[in-house]
Amino acid sequence: MPEVEHTTTVAASLPQVWNFVEDMDNWAPFLTGYQRHEKINRDESIWVVKGELGGLTRSAEFKVQVTEWNEPSRVTFVMEGLQEPVTGSGEFLATDLGGGVPDAAPASTGSATPPSSGWLSLLWERLSRWLLRRVTNSADVQTVKPVAEAGSSNTQITFRLNVQAGGATGPVLNLLLGPMLKPVAEDLAMKIAQAVDKPSAS
Repeated sequence: MPEVEHTTTVAASLPQVWNFVEDMDNWAPFLTGYQRHEKINRDESIWVVKGELGGLTRSAEFKVQVTEWNEPSRVTFVMEGLQEPVTGSGEFLATDLGGGVPDAAPASTGSATPPSSGWLSLLWERLSRWLLRRVTNSADVQTVKPVAEAGSSNTQITFRLNVQAGGATGPVLNLLLGPMLKPVAEDLAMKIAQAVDKPSAS
């Protein structure tokens, strides 16, 4: 089953991040290939996305069911294709990194905060800028700083996604889906981080 994960850090408090993420209308348009979505209720929605797979561009509809709202740190969901034999699941995690006890998110890796200076920081910045340009086809992309200035709140956000194609063509489609999902997860996580951080960037 193709599965991806992307983690980044935003200069915002955990409550600020949660207030943004808990309403899907805020971030749904950030999803690569997004066309539209319809909320049935707080937990159920229908999403339409367009993408290229195997040289063909097509739209696909998915029913998304939130299976857990664990304020302020975790949202999990499952998804099912309405016309295609595709299923999947995902998870959004937020962990407080500054000025308090880190939130005990079950799937947190506990890894150290990326350094704010040095060659690793420079590599991260260049790589994230290159990836965003590739995904969004934009030359004017502002990357999210791995760590905010000292004294401000920091929250680490992680987005996980796995998708499984079924049917006769499932094995072939799964081989194609793997490389496609990575930039989708990276782009979504970083755009959410940028949007949450924007009010404080004055």
